[in-house]
Amino acid sequence: LPPRLEPRYYVRKSDDKLLDVAFMRFNGDYDWRVWQSTAGHSTLATRTEQGEEKNKVCRIAYEMLGVREGRRPEHLVAHTDLILRGRPLRVSARFKGDGRGLKVAFLFVDARGEVFQAPEERAITWEGWKRISLTADNFPEGWHHWSGDGKPDYPLLGFGITLTAPDTTFRGRGILEMDDVLILSEVPKPAATSRTRHSSKSTKPKA
Repeated sequence: LPPRLEPRYYVRKSDDKLLDVAFMRFNGDYDWRVWQSTAGHSTLATRTEQGEEKNKVCRIAYEMLGVREGRRPEHLVAHTDLILRGRPLRVSARFKGDGRGLKVAFLFVDARGEVFQAPEERAITWEGWKRISLTADNFPEGWHHWSGDGKPDYPLLGFGITLTAPDTTFRGRGILEMDDVLILSEVPKPAATSRTRHSSKSTKPKA
């Protein structure tokens, strides 16, 4: 396949340690896989930022229909392709909120399709842009996971979010925007190579 301009990958040095960096600005197209708990019509797509013609963002157009009392609040799960060679250490992204309190959490998908969701959710109670960050250096300890054994298989091949309604009674439509996703992860150590030493013994002829 031809190389894609995004996500952008590079290596940087921090405190005498090399880190992998993955950066998503959404200036290119992304293919999102979306699962929803009800028959809503939520979508994620690259669009021009509202009121800013020079910048593109991931626009999350959500629709929540509500669920019965006693069930988990309505939610959607969405992820797109992204490669992380090693364990994630930190994730951050900017979100433009609508002040309605939907909760967002980051997630990763490993090489076998297992999903790992961060235990920390942030309620988007603000309007306008705000950056949220997550320290993930304990990954996968404490993370929710499904479709696997809880042990990540590297490389990780997907990044995404869950978006959850504030409660079971929440209904409505709205638009959130996401931009400048930055993920720092470990640079894997080179695999050790074993060398076989061949020793030659000289045999002294018998007299």
